[in-house]
Amino acid sequence: MNLHNKPLDLSVVIPAFNAAATIEETILSARKAGANEIIVVDDGSTDSTAAIAASLNCFVITQENAGAAAARRRGIVAATSSRIILLDSDDSVLASGVLESISMLDANPSMVLVQGVTIGIGLRGSEKRLRPWPENVTTASLLHRGHASGPPAAFVWKASALKDVIGPKPKGVWPRYAEDYEFLLRGSLLGEIGQHSVDSCRYRWTGGKSGGAPKSSVGDAERIRRHYARLTEIPIERRTPRQLMSMVWMRRASALTSTRDAPRRAVYTALALLNDPRKLTNKFVSLMARPNSGDEPSVGGQLRALSLQNTLRADWAANPRDPKARLVLTGFRLCQFAMGDLTTPRRLSIPFVIAYRLMTEFGLGIELRPKTKVGPGLSIFHGTGLVVNDHAVIGSRVVLRNGVTIGHQRAGGGSPSIGDDVVVGANALVLGDISIGKGAIIGAGSVVVKSVPEYATVVGNPARVISSKPSF
Repeated sequence: MNLHNKPLDLSVVIPAFNAAATIEETILSARKAGANEIIVVDDGSTDSTAAIAASLNCFVITQENAGAAAARRRGIVAATSSRIILLDSDDSVLASGVLESISMLDANPSMVLVQGVTIGIGLRGSEKRLRPWPENVTTASLLHRGHASGPPAAFVWKASALKDVIGPKPKGVWPRYAEDYEFLLRGSLLGEIGQHSVDSCRYRWTGGKSGGAPKSSVGDAERIRRHYARLTEIPIERRTPRQLMSMVWMRRASALTSTRDAPRRAVYTALALLNDPRKLTNKFVSLMARPNSGDEPSVGGQLRALSLQNTLRADWAANPRDPKARLVLTGFRLCQFAMGDLTTPRRLSIPFVIAYRLMTEFGLGIELRPKTKVGPGLSIFHGTGLVVNDHAVIGSRVVLRNGVTIGHQRAGGGSPSIGDDVVVGANALVLGDISIGKGAIIGAGSVVVKSVPEYATVVGNPARVISSKPSF
């Protein structure tokens, strides 16, 4: 039972379709959390779902298969308690979090629902405690992000508000997928959405309706988003088809939480990056700026995030109208950001490094590994055949053209240090433990094995200085 050892004034509505394998555990979690009414809406199941629910003293409603959204609405209408939880038939609620939500709801008349923390369950049973949004969950933040802040089971609703949510006004979209997102948006129009940090539910990312059809779910969520943006006159940025596809790949990647699934997760993340590098960069920066524990970003993380953003701006400015170069450099900087220390990188960075190297070395023919020290504003012209040894050092605003090799002359030998504002022509070789001075120009096809002074121009094999000018 719950901590008060008595039933609460709480209805739990469970839409269920062929859920015989999981429905008992779900019902027992609701009972343990103190629900005094459990309503199971059997949505045309052909297995023993309804019989199991009836044997556990639930109020069972049966209907022909009409989908989870219709089943939820029917259960909401039938609920008689003053509070309601919407619980999927393969998830479970946690008593301590439910009690905290109810306590907040009762103490704040302006709140219409309260969200607790979700424990996500991945493909192979691995668990991950999902971080709540750092900002308040409001109509504006829901429209900005374009998805729900948690699964249905994470929320305790005031029944009167939830019954208004499913009413005819304002006009809704009510698509086949993402109806939980629409529920939250409509709820946010009625009052405040509270949040707390107590674990409130266990949620399976995979196997559900949305998890099995992420493209349809993302598409329906965008329809909902645009509808309520027009309704509320809150400005939003309309997402392009490529941005929506990036969200689909990231949703698939998020379900892969075990170590065994790291390669697949890396591939899905890379596909998301290919479709929308800027959006994914912003999300990743926000994630990586957080410390390893706690809910607030560290000062060091904020400074690193700011440095990454400034570096990426310089890289993008240095490669105008060149999506390939921007993609490579975005992935390169994100990997370094995730690694933290280039000599002893964090384990978290491994999937990103794998995805980046698969994309660049095998897909684009560019070898610029994340351990390489590179200043901001690197320009990569064409880039195919570019090879940079990861012990090389490259300054700021350097230009590298296709076919360039920067590395050692023999195994274990030293690698070059390239100064700021250096231009390296196509198919040039810069080899050995040498330095290339600031502002130097290396002609196409040159073989450079000796250090080059600042502002000198070198050509030939071996390269020789043909002109120079004083530094200022």
